[in-house]
Amino acid sequence: ILLGVAFLLGGCAERDNPFDPANRTIVYPNPDTTWVPIPSLHNKVFLPDSVRGRDSPYIGNLQTAFAELREGDTLWIQGGDKIHDLGGRLTVRFGGSALMPSVVRTFGGRANLRGLTKKGLPPEVCMDFGGSYVTIVGLTFMNCQTAIQAWGVTGPLTLDSIEIQNCNKAFDSLEVKGRVKLHHITMTNITDSIPFSFKAVDTLDTLEFKLVPKD
Repeated sequence: ILLGVAFLLGGCAERDNPFDPANRTIVYPNPDTTWVPIPSLHNKVFLPDSVRGRDSPYIGNLQTAFAELREGDTLWIQGGDKIHDLGGRLTVRFGGSALMPSVVRTFGGRANLRGLTKKGLPPEVCMDFGGSYVTIVGLTFMNCQTAIQAWGVTGPLTLDSIEIQNCNKAFDSLEVKGRVKLHHITMTNITDSIPFSFKAVDTLDTLEFKLVPKD
């Protein structure tokens, strides 16, 4: 009997393990737009309207949120009608690992990120990958010179349900030692004559990778 109880408890623990890939299935969009994630050790929540003082469990700055992303973390970004202006680039410095990937996803709908510096100019890069084993889901990038850059990354990257609008270039990838997975990507009004570049990438996996012509 004790052995059976231990087996059941072990199964529950495995199902509740946040690093178990079976528990990290990406579903977009989330049908419940009112649900808000609760911050915890590996759940980081960007919800600027709820930040109240230094002891707030929520994060109010996107640059800080991305810079602090570590193995096994899920960063939740507030979505919906609100547009989040980026004062500069978002940098994924560390990322995850094969057993503990890092995930960035949204709640309340798609998250809209607009490149806008203090001088009113688009930043050179909106998102810069320095870490690997990272999955990004459900973001829209607008008004960037280059929306997403990945140079010298030593592991796989996944981008799913990403929209890129009104940018000079959508992707710029160089020497990525792993699979670059681009699924359900829509690029609209990309002004550069070379809208995306993938050089020395080990494996490129694309599905519904669409470029919409300029207006």
